[in-house]
Amino acid sequence: MAKRFPVFNKYFIILMAVNFSVAFSYYITFVTTASYSINFLNTSNALAGLASGIFIIGALFARLFFGSYADRIYLKPVLIIFLLLYFSSTLLYILIDSYLPLLLLRFIHGVFYGVSSTCLGVILSQNVPASIRGTAVGYYGLSIVLASAAAPFLAILFIHLECINFSFILPACLLFISVFLSFNLRVKQTAYKKSYQKFSISNYIEYSALPVSFLAFLMTAAYMPVLSFISNYSSSINLVEAGSWFFIVYAAVSMFARPASGRIFDSLGYNFVLMPAIIIFMFALIMLSVSDNSFLLLFSALLTGLGYGSFFSGGQSYALLNAPKNRLGLATSTYYIFLDIGGGIGPYIFGFAGENLGYKSMYQICAFIVFIVLILYFLLIYKNKKKLHKKSLL
Repeated sequence: MAKRFPVFNKYFIILMAVNFSVAFSYYITFVTTASYSINFLNTSNALAGLASGIFIIGALFARLFFGSYADRIYLKPVLIIFLLLYFSSTLLYILIDSYLPLLLLRFIHGVFYGVSSTCLGVILSQNVPASIRGTAVGYYGLSIVLASAAAPFLAILFIHLECINFSFILPACLLFISVFLSFNLRVKQTAYKKSYQKFSISNYIEYSALPVSFLAFLMTAAYMPVLSFISNYSSSINLVEAGSWFFIVYAAVSMFARPASGRIFDSLGYNFVLMPAIIIFMFALIMLSVSDNSFLLLFSALLTGLGYGSFFSGGQSYALLNAPKNRLGLATSTYYIFLDIGGGIGPYIFGFAGENLGYKSMYQICAFIVFIVLILYFLLIYKNKKKLHKKSLL
């Protein structure tokens, strides 16, 4: 495999391992926070969604300000410092016993996550040749896939076993190991000396990445209610066991889908990845909304892995496709900023829908949002296929 895909080497594997730890802490605390807030702090679904989502608002602020510097600094020491802060803040959850301190910690925790994950994404984009970038991002995404499956599964297990502190001790241990792994990273970064003298939005946002980033915002807003409320939803329809396996199925499918979609992206172009992914995810949400047995629920998980999983990595590859070489870090940051916005407001807004209309209606609304994404894709991206497809094959 290493011969066929030269991206695989010791440093890439370390990068994936560190990213797994960073993502694992994000996902396990995200799921745990929602359930803990509802079941132990007696909050509403909306407030539980806010407690989960404010983490991503913190990550948004971090990416927004850090992204403008990411192409101009040496990232390795920054990564190590913020991994240590991320590790420390993960342990602090054990001391939380009321809602307002939880909100504050979630925001701070999100800031540390935002800088850490942005560092990792920029290191990847600046150290992988453009000709295999789609493939590299696809394989790199497997670390997120594994985290997005293992973390919710363990979070739900720890909640049911009433040992919720394990949801914070375990990711803290992984992050501590990642700090030492990061010392072994080899970061080859070109020093760009451009200096920004005046305030400009372009200092913080890469305009070429905006179309796909906006679609990623909507896709993530529609996905986060699945992540936040699948435990409660599966309980409400008496499918607790199937619900606990939802993200395992999602991850198993995504482990195949993301690398395959990366190769398709590099060989055939982005339209063969992004458009099918949107359609499949829309049907996944429709199926989830009508699930009344384990087969439908888990088949929805399968389609979610094919749809959202492929779009997540394919969208990142597209964001890098048109960015100037000296703004790859900013393009990465822009893409993740919009993911963060979607992840931050999705649980809160759809938490209201779930509380007032029921979970089934909530997921139907999410499916309609994805249908809008499909229309916008044709308007914003598909129409440019002749101009950009040639670049995608370079």
